[in-house]
Amino acid sequence: MLVKIHRTERRNSAFSIIDVSESELNVMKVLCGKTMYGIEICEKSNGKVKRGSIFAATKSLEVKSLISSTTEKLTRGRRSIPKVFHKALFDYVEEVPNNEFVVFEQ
Repeated sequence: MLVKIHRTERRNSAFSIIDVSESELNVMKVLCGKTMYGIEICEKSNGKVKRGSIFAATKSLEVKSLISSTTEKLTRGRRSIPKVFHKALFDYVEEVPNNEFVVFEQ
């Protein structure tokens, strides 16, 4: 699927076209304007994003500069895997004609 990326800092209505998978698009729809960790994205997607695909989808979106990721800092004495928080670098996803999607960035 192709998405059109609108950069609000560019006032000349310039768009970039980026190819994303259905899984990536589902992550983008859930993450719009928010910061969440992987399992939270899966839970809020109503079954559209699976636990087995969240890592690959978020990594790919990060490479495409559509999200940023930060790892939680663990406190002393805490024994667990740190959460990776993903932040959307866009405000919302809007469906447009011909099954395309437009992503408006922050």
